[in-house]
Amino acid sequence: MKNTERAYIGIELGTHLYPEDLGQSGMDDILNEGIDIYANELYEFIYYNGYDCSEEHLKMLLDDFDSSKNMFYPLECNYDKTTSYSDWLDYKSEMDEQKRKAMVVKASVKKVASKKKVARKRIGK
Repeated sequence: MKNTERAYIGIELGTHLYPEDLGQSGMDDILNEGIDIYANELYEFIYYNGYDCSEEHLKMLLDDFDSSKNMFYPLECNYDKTTSYSDWLDYKSEMDEQKRKAMVVKASVKKVASKKKVARKRIGK
């Protein structure tokens, strides 16, 4: 994804500013060419970059394709109507669960390493 595409999406999510992050020529390019992005790629972008808009605004962006306020229309996944707020929530829950599991595994590895270190000290190694 190009920086201009990231900035355009970020502007709608409230994490980027116009025209500081995306100038008029970049905006024109996006409005003329669109953004080739799949729904899961958009969810990934939202998950890792966050959003500063309200949940209501995010829901409108992902669900209400015909709203005059929805500025995600240059996004291919929006044009194809393949995004949804409920799918975003499912994606977010899945990613949160994976992150939680990774943290549990990491904590377990640290605990085992600590026990091995203590055991080595006891036997004098």
